[in-house]
Amino acid sequence: MKTLIKKSLLVVAVLATTLTIANEDRTFSVNANAEKTTVSINDVEEGQQLSIIDQNNIVIYKETINKNGNYNKTFDLTALPNGDYFFELEKTLKVHTIPFTVAYNNVTFNKDKETVVYKPSVRLKNDLLFVSQLSTRKAPLKIELFFDKDFNGDYELIHNETLENDITLDKVFKLS
Repeated sequence: MKTLIKKSLLVVAVLATTLTIANEDRTFSVNANAEKTTVSINDVEEGQQLSIIDQNNIVIYKETINKNGNYNKTFDLTALPNGDYFFELEKTLKVHTIPFTVAYNNVTFNKDKETVVYKPSVRLKNDLLFVSQLSTRKAPLKIELFFDKDFNGDYELIHNETLENDITLDKVFKLS
């Protein structure tokens, strides 16, 4: 039964619009007179992903961090077409986004729109599914559970819930 549950249950989305400004573990140096932008990030871990993503959510640069400690890299962001972009640092428990705009070879970072989204924690123990997530701004947390009883990729929504004004989501679902 446990194998059946593992194979047939798909937690498609525990979506959160959990946004917080987080400046404690990264600093950015932007020299307005130069074509280059140096990105410095403290406390990175091997295996984390750094990406540059455009306004259409197309990944235009992706790098896997290869050592623990501090990360420093210089980018020529002025070579990008005019538009809105963001750096995304995917850590183990959270995703940092750092938005910037390129306009006529000028790069502008909008520090007020830097965000951190905390990832949900999902684990299965026997026939219980444990789901938890942090929402530091009490933003709505949406839970959707899907089930594929025939193992054919045709998932059926079996639970849909949105929690308002909660700092943490801690739910247990009985799957039997």
